[in-house]
Amino acid sequence: MNKGLLIASFVGFVAFAGAQPSQLLRIKTKAGQSYSYLMTVQQGAGAQSMKIGFQMTMKIAKVQSGQFTMNTTMGEVTMNGQPAPPAATVQLKKLLVVSVLDSRGRILKSETRGVPGMSDAANQGSSVPFPEKAVKVGGTWVGEADIQGQKVKTTYKLIAFKPVAGKQAAVIHAVPSGMKNFVVKGPIVFSVELATGFPLSMSMAGTATQGTSTQNVAMTMRRL
Repeated sequence: MNKGLLIASFVGFVAFAGAQPSQLLRIKTKAGQSYSYLMTVQQGAGAQSMKIGFQMTMKIAKVQSGQFTMNTTMGEVTMNGQPAPPAATVQLKKLLVVSVLDSRGRILKSETRGVPGMSDAANQGSSVPFPEKAVKVGGTWVGEADIQGQKVKTTYKLIAFKPVAGKQAAVIHAVPSGMKNFVVKGPIVFSVELATGFPLSMSMAGTATQGTSTQNVAMTMRRL
């Protein structure tokens, strides 16, 4: 390629990258709308590994004064690709998480019903609180959440705007700090649908500690 043309192309690319517009990320949905996901959790390695899959549905029950009341329920469960024991599936289907979000996706209130002792960690961990102002690629912001009694501070970075599963999305990397029993390896990767503000996918990996035992954990979420 001609050197002058190469330089011109590079300058044009830099100018295009610098001119990318900012985007105001917000929840934009209505009562009755629902979003279903397949979640997988893989624990351990080798012969000791187990892969658990389950369906999760978020349904908007009410929209009022810029706040969204959302009911999260669980569906069928699999273990290593096979149906889970009926007792486990029945128990999980009793779970109902009622959350109230604002237009920035921040969880203002969350209540778990149906199964005593169960937490809303999956619900909390699968959401992204958006920044107050419009953000462009490379922009960062900080959010906080209470996950299983721990105050977790997370730094978010907008990586790209691009199509994901046929929908325009924001790709966001999240790096949490403050979790006592879980260490994240690399960033948590979210893709968030621009039209609704709800996630299209999520993936993360890390190590979980319980007592003296430590094991690898990987989690994915994909909209159905």
